[in-house]
Amino acid sequence: MVRKTVSLDETILLDLQRCGALERFSNFSELVSVALREKIKKIEEENYRTQIAAATTDPMVREDIRSVEEDFRYADSEW
Repeated sequence: MVRKTVSLDETILLDLQRCGALERFSNFSELVSVALREKIKKIEEENYRTQIAAATTDPMVREDIRSVEEDFRYADSEW
């Protein structure tokens, strides 16, 4: 367990109280941990999408795809 001190904009805390988020967790640390895990997952998904998009313009990747398509051209036509 690592301890960190954070500063929040007061409106964030008020919004958490208003929507009842604070009551859904056993303590504030749990709320922050869950929120950060969700944010990390979203960032990882964004990174993956960015990497896939970049791969589509990579000449080596495009050549690999073309090569695989050529290798399976006859097998695919059997359907």
